[in-house]
Formats: sequence, structure tokens, C-alpha cells
Amino acid sequence: MSDQLPTAGDNQWELQEPSPQHYGYAMKPKVRYFETADADLRNFSPEDPDNFWLPLQVIVGPDNDPRGEEIVQFIVCTPKALQATIAREGFLMGRSLVIVDSADMERIKQFITAEIEKIEAPSYAGVGVQLAWLGDYEFEDNPIR
Repeated sequence: MSDQLPTAGDNQWELQEPSPQHYGYAMKPKVRYFETADADLRNFSPEDPDNFWLPLQVIVGPDNDPRGEEIVQFIVCTPKALQATIAREGFLMGRSLVIVDSADMERIKQFITAEIEKIEAPSYAGVGVQLAWLGDYEFEDNPIR
């Protein structure tokens, strides 16, 4: 046995998150519901269906625990709305954008739900990292442990 202390590069001391197979399952998010303060999502009909922006909050939680809920925020918009902003401003940052070809809210919700629910990770903290890649995740700067 060596008297030397392990170094950061010593693989035996690196912390690694166990694989989902280690636990026999993977953590997965489940979309609970959608909401926005800007429209009635059941009857969504923008003034110009080819040119709109809509902030959309998706309430998500672990698929195996109905008690937990977190918010992932998106901005839904059309290419025409993007073009108008770029023409006016000259540029646009694109994180959390969902660019759509129509105002069909059911289709939009199905797409976002499918993207979120295909995520899986060994822990819910790992799920949170992946949620933050898609949209503005409530806990991305303060991860759930």
C-alpha cells in the first residue's frame, strides 16, 4: 500500500454517478401541465398565426413521484416573428426557443412533451441538467440533489 495521497487525476477517487442500470431504473421527467399568463391555451388563437411569440411554462416532475414539480420555460414563436425581430434588432439569442410552423397548441404541447419525456438520467439532478439544455429550468443554477 502506498503512503501517497490520491491526486485529482487518480481514477479510483473520481466521483461518478452510477448508471441507471446500477439502480435498475432511470429517473425520467413527466410533464404535468402547461400554462401561460398571455393566452388561454385551450383556445389559443393568436391575432396573426404566422407571426407570434408566446411564453410557455411547462410544469414537470419525476415520473415516479406525483409530489415534485419544477418549471421549465420556453418561448414559442414562428419564423416570421424571428425574422421581424432580426430585421429590427440585427440579432437574436436563441436559447429556449421552440420555433413552430403553426399555432396548433395541441401539436406544440405534444412536441414539447415528447422532447422532455425522452430524457432519462441516473438521478433527478441529471434530469435537471438535461431540462436546462431544452429550456430555462427553474433549478439550473441551484440543482436538485
